[in-house]
Amino acid sequence: GGPAVEAKLLTKESCQGAARMDAVALAQLEATRTQYLDAAHLLERQSADPALVVANTERETVRFTDLAAKFRMRASAMEAAVRTLKKTECPEPMPMTTAEEDAAQLLTVKCQAEQVGSQVKHVADQAFTGRGEEEAGGGEN
Repeated sequence: GGPAVEAKLLTKESCQGAARMDAVALAQLEATRTQYLDAAHLLERQSADPALVVANTERETVRFTDLAAKFRMRASAMEAAVRTLKKTECPEPMPMTTAEEDAAQLLTVKCQAEQVGSQVKHVADQAFTGRGEEEAGGGEN
């Protein structure tokens, strides 16, 4: 197919990946918001319920109260972000045929292998350069 077809496949694969990550990121943001609210509730309870406050130092009670407010603020910011993201629709990427998906995976593996090869060459070059310097330095002693 050549470089133009490779570029097209990698473009489509990148778009597919962005759409998948979008859905995951939104779900994680919503889950994190819920966890912040749950933690804020527990912090407020730990700093206000007389039956629980007895286990705290005075400093811990103050810190729990402070953290509860900060966690609620963070949850509110996340809620605003989720609302903003949901106002726009995630773009539907161009569909890929099974053959295109397979070819894109092969290209991804090929690119990763080339990167690993470059890293191995770089490490080997450094090792040989460093070894040569050590041998030169060791011979002078």
